[in-house]
Amino acid sequence: VYNTAGQLVAASTIYSGSLLTPVFYDSAGLPYGLANASVWTGSDPLGVGIPGQTLGDPGGRSVVGDPQSPTGFWMDEYAGIPQGFNHWAVYALSDPITVPIPEPATIILLGSALLLIGAFRLMRRRK
Repeated sequence: VYNTAGQLVAASTIYSGSLLTPVFYDSAGLPYGLANASVWTGSDPLGVGIPGQTLGDPGGRSVVGDPQSPTGFWMDEYAGIPQGFNHWAVYALSDPITVPIPEPATIILLGSALLLIGAFRLMRRRK
């Protein structure tokens, strides 16, 4: 698992209680906000939503974490914070993001088409 600055955060799981590197970066890979700024998580240190305090819960309260902490506090530092009170970032996880790579057959087909077009143009010029 890597943070958005490209640094290794955890070798296998981020829910082990400690991180190799804090997750203190925004979506552009820049340090997040001001010192001691919290982030909305809605989860406990194991990544499980806390009943009644997940993000968007009708009760209006949620869990925040400390993005500078290399411990479980990055995910769950304070619970029961009013959701409408602060405008902090939301930290969430996604599945691995992969960039599709064209299949070799696609590249060969494209190359063949370009060669045929070039050959056809060459033959037209000679006539």
